[in-house]
Amino acid sequence: MATHAELAAQLLRECARFFRAVGPQQEGGQADMVAFAETCEVVADLVVKDPAAELTVDSFQEQPPV
Repeated sequence: MATHAELAAQLLRECARFFRAVGPQQEGGQADMVAFAETCEVVADLVVKDPAAELTVDSFQEQPPV
């Protein structure tokens, strides 16, 4: 059975896929959709890596580029 953190990460990754699929259909908003997708992927990785960690700006800078 999955943990809450695993489920959250899975949902975030699904959101990222959605943003990437919808992005090309958004006139003038594709860059925003890509940014949303990347953010979801970074947060999903953070949740899996350490679900109880405190969120900091550095948390996002630690991630390798997508």
